[in-house]
Amino acid sequence: MPITEKKITDQNGLKWNVQEYGRGFSISPAEPVPPLDVLEIPEQLEGKPVLKIQNKAFFRHTFLREIRIPDSVTELGEKAFGSCTNLETVILSENITKIPEWCFAYCESLKHIAGLAHIIHFSAYCFYRGYAGSELYLPQEICLLGSYAFSECRQLEKLTLGKIGASGIMSFSRNPRLKEVRIDKENTIIPEYMFYKCDGLEKIDLPNSITEIKRYAFAFCSSLQNFKLPASLATLGENILYGNDMSQVILPEKFENSDLGFLSAHLLVRPTISVHIKYRDIHWKDSTLKIYYGEKIKELPLHTTNCRYMVGWYQNMGWEKYPQEFWNFLEQELGEWFKTASQDARGSFDFSKPIFHDITLNAKWEVFDETWKKFSD
Repeated sequence: MPITEKKITDQNGLKWNVQEYGRGFSISPAEPVPPLDVLEIPEQLEGKPVLKIQNKAFFRHTFLREIRIPDSVTELGEKAFGSCTNLETVILSENITKIPEWCFAYCESLKHIAGLAHIIHFSAYCFYRGYAGSELYLPQEICLLGSYAFSECRQLEKLTLGKIGASGIMSFSRNPRLKEVRIDKENTIIPEYMFYKCDGLEKIDLPNSITEIKRYAFAFCSSLQNFKLPASLATLGENILYGNDMSQVILPEKFENSDLGFLSAHLLVRPTISVHIKYRDIHWKDSTLKIYYGEKIKELPLHTTNCRYMVGWYQNMGWEKYPQEFWNFLEQELGEWFKTASQDARGSFDFSKPIFHDITLNAKWEVFDETWKKFSD
């Protein structure tokens, strides 16, 4: 059946093109909207909820400065507010979880957006040259971060990112004033070209959960002087630091001969060790943490779990292979309970004696060589 459209005037005298959409309506302006300090999208028309703002509904409406979208709205159309060059403030519905392609692209005055914490799907180009704030705080889990989603947001200086699922390329590229980036510790991948040509980027601390950095991720970041690749890294793309003239780069020894692409840098290659932990909460679980030798161990699963039994070891290490200062280092970083456990691992172990004092825990730690040892319950 053809889509039927009608015109309805709201209580403020604004006329809307209206289409049936689910149990309510999708809308767009039926005539040029007069200059207003605040444009409020109607929550309902003729007793039915407004559920969607149509594609290109306000495309190139350059007079708009503030838009308030009621909680009845669950969906925005593509380019719905694209090229609204004077738009400064948007209050999103709490029921919107997706920003579609080009929705706020070229909104170069947009500094204030309420409701971004509800968004889990940022489509390609959704804020391309369309965010003018100095800080972007996205701590939530994001299912999709599309290609060029926040590219060329020229005023952005500080970025905080939660866990990201799927991601396209160039998502934060060409942001010349971006100086500082914080990335949630649950992330495992830095996508390709993610911070390409972020000329002002000075500081980024990659969490020790990152296992892959894809190609050209930090290429042409000319202000990035010191860079530390996480010890957890397993896969490294080509030229991740291409074109950068740097002071120091720290990387795991397995990537000593990798082509990072930087113009110059003092390369500090460091060995890593793997900490393996097996613990039981409801079921037996395994966890692995890689750290640089000589570095503090900041987090272990036993710090947060309520498990009562734990088995831990250091991969492929025999007691006789390492000097006493190495074990002194482990005892210093892990505490008195490790010292007790490591001593007991060489002889008999008393499971009635807890060795970690913050939780109720009986544990046995052993150092493995090449052979696998089975632990009983």
